[in-house]
Amino acid sequence: MPSTTLLGAFGQGNFGDEWILQRAMERYPQARVLSRGELPPGVEKARGIAPFLVLPGGALFQDKTSPFSFWWYLFQVVVHLWGGARVIAQDQDLSELKNGWLRDWIRWIIQHPRVSFAMRPGERVIWDTIEGEDGVNPLNLSVAPTKEHLWVPSPWSSQPPTSFDGLFFSDGRGDWEKEEVAVYRHQPGKVDRSAQFILDHHHITSARYHPLLLAWMAGRPALAIGPEHGKLHHLAQRAGYPWGEECSSDLVPHPPTQVWGP
Repeated sequence: MPSTTLLGAFGQGNFGDEWILQRAMERYPQARVLSRGELPPGVEKARGIAPFLVLPGGALFQDKTSPFSFWWYLFQVVVHLWGGARVIAQDQDLSELKNGWLRDWIRWIIQHPRVSFAMRPGERVIWDTIEGEDGVNPLNLSVAPTKEHLWVPSPWSSQPPTSFDGLFFSDGRGDWEKEEVAVYRHQPGKVDRSAQFILDHHHITSARYHPLLLAWMAGRPALAIGPEHGKLHHLAQRAGYPWGEECSSDLVPHPPTQVWGP
C-alpha cells in the first residue's frame, strides 16, 4: 500500500480543487486519492489506511454549502487517526465554518498530537495552527490577453458586471448566458485549458478563489467579489486587489481600469 493518501474535494469538476490535486500529485507521485467524486484518469482511489493522510488544500471543513460535507471529511480524518496514521493538513480554509460546535470539533483535530495543521495564507491563524502556503503549482503558461474583461461568478452571484467579454464557470454550477460573450465551463482534467481561457482576458472580476489567485500569479489586474473576512477578501488583501461584496458600477467601471492592481 502507498504510504500517502490524499484527501480532498477532488473529482467534482471544480477548477480550484483540480489545480490543488495537480500540485499534490507532483509532490506525492505514488499517493492514492480519497474523494467522493470521480477521479481523473491515471489517479488511483485509496484503499485502507495509509501511514500518512494529507489534506493538500481547500475549504473542506465548512458549513456553507452542505452539512454533510463537513462530517464526511471529519469522519475520514478520525478513522485515519484511529488507525494510527499521521494527518498533515495544508492550505486549509476555515473562513466558511461558522457553527461554533463544529469549530470545536476542528479544534480537537488541530490539537491532536498526530496532526499538523496549516492555514491558508492570509487567514487568521487560530489555536495551534501555522500559516502555510498556497496549495497549487505555478502553471507554466504564457498567454497574452486578447480580450478585455472576464467575469467569474460564484453559484450565489446575483449581479454581474455591467459589461464583460468572457464568462468562466469554475464548476458545473451556474446557468447564466449572454449573447456575444465567450462562455467556458471548467472541464474535468483540463486545468491548463481553463487557465488559458482565464488569462486570455486582461481584467478579471472573480467571485471564485482560484481564478483570482491565478490572476494574481499571472500579474493580471483583478477585482475580488465575496463576503467580508471571507477567503476572497483575504486573498484580495494579500494581492493588493480591490474588493467588494457585490458587483456595482462603482467597483467595475467601463472600461475596466489599471487601478485594480496588482
